[in-house]
Amino acid sequence: MAQHLSLRSRIQLLVVIPLLFCSIIFGRYMMGQYNELKDLQQIEQRYQLISELQLAMGAVDKLRRSMVVEPSLGSLATQISNARLAATHLDAAEFHQLFAADADGFNLHLEELSYLIGELPDSELDTDLRWEWLSLVDDWQQNSLRMVESLPVEVESRTVREGILAYNQLLFMLEYAREELLVIKQALKSGTLSISARQRLQELALLQQSVLDKYVSVYASESQVNLLLSAFTNDAFTRGNELRQSLLEGESHSLTPARIEAADTRMKLLDQVLESVRNDIAHSASQAYHARQTHFAVNLAILLLMLGMMTALALRLARHLRRGIATIGETMKQVEETRNYDLRIELPGRDELSRLGTTLNRLVQERAGFEASLISAKEEAEKANHAKSIFLANMSHEIRTPLNGILGMSDILNSTQLSGEQLEYLHTIQSSSRALQSIINDVLDLSKIEAGSLMISPIKTKLKELFYEVASVVAPKAMKKGIRFDVEYPPELPEQVMIDSHRLRQILLNLLSNAVKFTAEGEVLLGCRVLKREAQPAILCIRVKDTGIGIDADKQEEIFHPFKQEDGSTTRKFGGTGLGLSICRQLAQLMGGQIRVSSLKGEGSTFLLELPLEEVPAPRINANKLEGLKVLLLDGYHDSAQRYTQELVALGMEVSYITQVSELLPMLRGENRFDLMMARFSSLPDGERTLMALQNEHPLPLMLLNDLSNSLTLDEITTPVQVMLAPIRGERLQRNLEKLMASDNLATGSQQLTHSIQSNQYRARLLLVEDNKTNQRVAQIILTKAGFHVEIANNGQEATNMVLAGEYDLILMDCMMPVMDGFEASRQIRQLEERQQRRRTPIIALTASVLDDDVQACYDAGMDYYVPKPYDKQQLIGAIARLTPTLEAAAV
Repeated sequence: MAQHLSLRSRIQLLVVIPLLFCSIIFGRYMMGQYNELKDLQQIEQRYQLISELQLAMGAVDKLRRSMVVEPSLGSLATQISNARLAATHLDAAEFHQLFAADADGFNLHLEELSYLIGELPDSELDTDLRWEWLSLVDDWQQNSLRMVESLPVEVESRTVREGILAYNQLLFMLEYAREELLVIKQALKSGTLSISARQRLQELALLQQSVLDKYVSVYASESQVNLLLSAFTNDAFTRGNELRQSLLEGESHSLTPARIEAADTRMKLLDQVLESVRNDIAHSASQAYHARQTHFAVNLAILLLMLGMMTALALRLARHLRRGIATIGETMKQVEETRNYDLRIELPGRDELSRLGTTLNRLVQERAGFEASLISAKEEAEKANHAKSIFLANMSHEIRTPLNGILGMSDILNSTQLSGEQLEYLHTIQSSSRALQSIINDVLDLSKIEAGSLMISPIKTKLKELFYEVASVVAPKAMKKGIRFDVEYPPELPEQVMIDSHRLRQILLNLLSNAVKFTAEGEVLLGCRVLKREAQPAILCIRVKDTGIGIDADKQEEIFHPFKQEDGSTTRKFGGTGLGLSICRQLAQLMGGQIRVSSLKGEGSTFLLELPLEEVPAPRINANKLEGLKVLLLDGYHDSAQRYTQELVALGMEVSYITQVSELLPMLRGENRFDLMMARFSSLPDGERTLMALQNEHPLPLMLLNDLSNSLTLDEITTPVQVMLAPIRGERLQRNLEKLMASDNLATGSQQLTHSIQSNQYRARLLLVEDNKTNQRVAQIILTKAGFHVEIANNGQEATNMVLAGEYDLILMDCMMPVMDGFEASRQIRQLEERQQRRRTPIIALTASVLDDDVQACYDAGMDYYVPKPYDKQQLIGAIARLTPTLEAAAV
């Protein structure tokens, strides 16, 4: 809890807690002093009550003597009255409080006294009853002394404590002396001393001597001893002692009036000694009380003064710390918020806090210098980074421009008649060119990520179509290596999501290309599912699984570092720069997700891409033309057949699928009448020959899923046929099935393609704006072979003039050209269309720059799409078909 307190509160606690502890300690000490003072005061009050108890005992003693000497009736009545008055006085609250520790015993003691006074015997009638009563009075007197003796003595003063104990002993001695005098008077009355009286007298003498010895040896002070010596050496005291001794020796004639008077004097001397001791004790207690009272007042004053000084010092220290820390905090906050490094921490004094302020002032100045250096270094780094970006952009442009000519001419050359050796050389040129293009793309992406200029732009994306679009690019590579490749897209997944489709496509192409590259046999699978967690956004989990070489556990994190592969042998055997996975991970992180890998060496790898999923409503699906058609599906792979069945059923078709050719003829010869057939090429044991035999016997429209051959021709098949690279699903599958069913008179193979081109030749009029002659030639050949009429402008100015002279169906615009660049030309064309109220002509940018700023500049200038250089036939024709669907037939 203390860590949640503010510093100010902690300082206050630092002051309050010690003061609180000191106050508790001082309070306990002063409470002890006060209790002792109170005890001394109670001692004085106690002995006032004991003196009153002594008076009561004296009254009882006089009543006891009257039972022996037989006074007059008036004197006896007075003594009885005094005794009753004493009993009433002893019943006061002060005495009950004094003997509260034994309240029941004290109450019984009072009842006994009342009984003794009330049951006073007649001294002339019954001698035994009178002696019994006297014995009870003796017991009551001694019990009174024992009760006084049992009272606790809780004082620290030794003088007072020992005086109290001595006084208690003298009380017993006085009582024994009184009883002794009573025995002597009884002997005087009877004229003789009985044996029992002599024994009692001897017992009382021994008790007195015992108490006296204990008193003198243990409790008595020097002054009290001197007082006793003075009393004991008195002539009357000596004669009284002689009388007792004579009686003990049986000399009854010694009971003379003079000696009886001496015994009375002896009692008075003992009373005086007792009173003197009591006064001495009271005086000592009073002195101790006043001394302790003075000591208590002095200690209290000293402690209060110390506590006040400690409080003042603590508060001053706390105020100094609070102000100092507040000054430091406010100054540092102002420095942080305003970046004004001229501010200073001003603290008075030369203590540690002021030295801390001086140190912080120096650190602020050093920080000012460091920040200035960092700003300067940052500006230099930004300039260098900007220069690097410009350099990379220029180099990319300069490399891509001739590379476009190399790749374009290679593709054109590939469509001509070449020998096997020439084709091998041509494929080497094409693979090397594409490898160079991939390296350029990776370096540019890495540069943009490091510079923080790569932006993620989510758009509405048909996720399923994106998957199969990527699959169409990867499938030829997998087919060339003879490995199986498929896509698993569950039907419960959303059809449309908000995601950056371009960056997702880039990640998937990289992961799938790696999976195909590092897999010699087996399969590569692209899968997807949605992970929904309670109270958390849904996660799109995309999985790329292969049965390739696998990755060691200790290398699985290292492969995501730039320019890193599993080891050197991987680079030598498979090639690559080691940038792809690093770029993929950073792109995934920019998209709010992550990439993980799990792998076993020699068993394959699984890359898992997790991205936040934002589902958007899918557009309404129009009714398709395939509903109700019956299709026969031949696919030797059960999982693949299940996926195609799901797709076809979703299109409203009735599907019957088999996994072996031996099941095909019985199905065709049976009662079922099929509208078309789909077959995986690798499931046909004799390839084209098996297919020809089937079509000759049971001619049906055929969609052949090619997963084996890049040069498959079906020239001899006369029924409608379409050859598609596997896997094909989604809208592409639907669109091609509809074309297949609508093409009753469609020719097959290369004859069909030639007829299509010839029948659609020069159907559309395109304007190609390009300053590079090689690129002019590449684009012109591609477009002409695709059935378009192409006119060429060498720069933006020529293009503007040609558009002013006539309209075109589409314009292909290079961006960097002399005289007038493509940006300015596009702006002028859009202005021209607006002035003359022409229809908007689609403009496609042909740019060698793929930086985001340059691409955005194309759209800002009024262009509708862009194709990065180097491009191939599919990219160029696909872009044209995207903007002008009516021209798509020319591209078939």
